Amino acid sequence: MKSIKYLTALITLALLIAVPGMVNAIEDQVITDPEGDVESPDIDIIRVELSESGGVVTVSLTVAGTIRDEPGVKYDIFLRSDEELDFANIAIYYQDGEYDLVYNGPTTHEYAGGGTDTLTINIPLEDIGDPDFLVIHDVVTNEEVSSDTTYMDTIVWDHDGDDNGAPENGDDDGDDNDDDDDSPGFALVILLISVSFAILIYNKKKR
Repeated sequence: MKSIKYLTALITLALLIAVPGMVNAIEDQVITDPEGDVESPDIDIIRVELSESGGVVTVSLTVAGTIRDEPGVKYDIFLRSDEELDFANIAIYYQDGEYDLVYNGPTTHEYAGGGTDTLTINIPLEDIGDPDFLVIHDVVTNEEVSSDTTYMDTIVWDHDGDDNGAPENGDDDGDDNDDDDDSPGFALVILLISVSFAILIYNKKKR
């Protein structure tokens, strides 16, 4: 009887430890890009971030100069909410002080950034299909200097491992998050369950 109670307690503990880590939650992401790799600092991407809290995703784009609210300057951020896709299915467009989110039609949400170095946009998850997976796919900025000259900066993360935007923590394991491929929570579950069954079998043999 004691063995069964002990086994039940261990399995419960294992599940409590593992379940939070096994949920496919949206993870915080940070991508950095070297400063000075484009002629105009106002479209020179140096940092892009994505985070989720309370059912709202916050996406921010930081440039070396200033976010400009002008017709000839554009800031586009593309997201992917399906692990099976190899292309973006959510688009954020910002130009001339106006913002649009394209996901089954345009939608407008809270945003701020004109005149500062960071454009920040808050998107309710329910407006993009309540995904449990969401990553930055690529970011493109451009400035039309003249009819025949356009400056452009772009970063891409995890396009089959040939990205040119580096995650801040140096993640290079080829997936869409900042974690290592190993899953210690899951391994711990297996270990605890194995030990529990071993103890149960041992006690039965002693009887």
